[in-house]
Amino acid sequence: MTTKKLLAEKCIYKRIGMALASGIRLTPDDAKAYPFCTSRLGGAIFHLRRGGMSIETDIITVKCADGHIAHPARYRATDAKKVTYLKN
Repeated sequence: MTTKKLLAEKCIYKRIGMALASGIRLTPDDAKAYPFCTSRLGGAIFHLRRGGMSIETDIITVKCADGHIAHPARYRATDAKKVTYLKN
């Protein structure tokens, strides 16, 4: 998935859905970066699931800069063929 193709889509839900469908795994920290630029990844996942996209949540363990341990969610599409919500 190219950044140019993602940016061609103005809807953030569709950008995230396209990335997940192409096999990219996203965490909330990943979603804050370009080309997604959102702090509401959980909201986008909710709408994509409601639209029929099959998305799995994995809880991962990461070490933060100040040394404490955090457990953010990491999302991935489990059935990339079912992306009916993303079609115009």
